[in-house]
Amino acid sequence: ATALARRAAAAKAAAAATAARVALPQPTAAAAARAATGCAGAASLALLAACGVSGRPTVAVQAEGSWTPELHDGMRIFVWGQRSAFPASDASGDPAPEADLRSPTEVLWFRQHAEQHQCRWRQLAFGPSFGAARNDSGKLFAWGSCKGGREGKSRIFLEPQPLYFDDLGPDAQFRDVQCSESAVWALTTSGEVVVWER
Repeated sequence: ATALARRAAAAKAAAAATAARVALPQPTAAAAARAATGCAGAASLALLAACGVSGRPTVAVQAEGSWTPELHDGMRIFVWGQRSAFPASDASGDPAPEADLRSPTEVLWFRQHAEQHQCRWRQLAFGPSFGAARNDSGKLFAWGSCKGGREGKSRIFLEPQPLYFDDLGPDAQFRDVQCSESAVWALTTSGEVVVWER
């Protein structure tokens, strides 16, 4: 049990460096700029997510070279950074990027899923070539990419898919999700820690 606790603490510290979870409590340009600065140093893909603060969630979007807040309802997700962790989905109009993203780009899959299932996004986390998201229903989704093709010179992207734990089934609810260098860590609403390793 002690080894598991140490491993969980180490993964939590690593996840803090790669996960980007930002809720802006006040829709001010200064708050958006501080949040953007905090995310820009993440080892993998950085993001700003609408996370429902006091009924007025905020997403910072880039407009004409400066950060400005734009109010949304927890359905829209903007990402930028390393292309290997991008949640690509041709079906939703989010093709795999050819290069790293240098400016915030909306991932349409998140908005389409939220509209179809009447949910809001509460948390996202990223590893070096994968990511995970949690919605307000406690459901998890994961995506990623790996080297593929001839001589491993191209990347194969897996679009966001529900992430299940067999012992708990599809009805399991989660209240936290983090990514480390090689794993997705999640905490169920009943306090169980679940780890998916690659």
